[in-house]
Amino acid sequence: MESVSPEFPLDAVDPERDRERWAEFVRTRDVPLRNALVSRYIGLAKIMAARLYRRRADNSVAFSDFLQYARVGLLESIDHYDPERGVPFEAFSSYRIKGAILNGLQTESEIASQRAFWARRARERFESLKEHETRGDRRASLEELVNLTVGLALSPSSNRTRARSSTRRSRPILMPSPN
Repeated sequence: MESVSPEFPLDAVDPERDRERWAEFVRTRDVPLRNALVSRYIGLAKIMAARLYRRRADNSVAFSDFLQYARVGLLESIDHYDPERGVPFEAFSSYRIKGAILNGLQTESEIASQRAFWARRARERFESLKEHETRGDRRASLEELVNLTVGLALSPSSNRTRARSSTRRSRPILMPSPN
């Protein structure tokens, strides 16, 4: 079995050579051969990314993100493809590429919705603090404002920081008396 050489790139359409190369890759998992397969099929990933980008619901995600998720899907499909099953690689990889793009967008969407939730929660907490301050009962002291915001976690990293700091000996947090 000959290795991939510059004089015969994988871009040439030759189904027999593609079958031979797939068989060699499945047998050896050769990195240069894998890179050649990526080069051979990167156009398919770009097409899939462009199709899904064209049908996007909003403009919050850049095309480069779609393309990156498509590349991840292409790599996964190359690593998991089994030519012995008789399914053309293009058909197999199109499902994996589309799935990788949609999974990436869903993860990104979940992160964005979590950020929006925490921002909304902080805004509501701040508005309630302003209402408390302007009710006229009394002005809230800085210590009361700090004590009211305890428990507001803006990120998962602040939860870890609070957990570490709570193990140290420190002054207890005093809650305002209800008046």
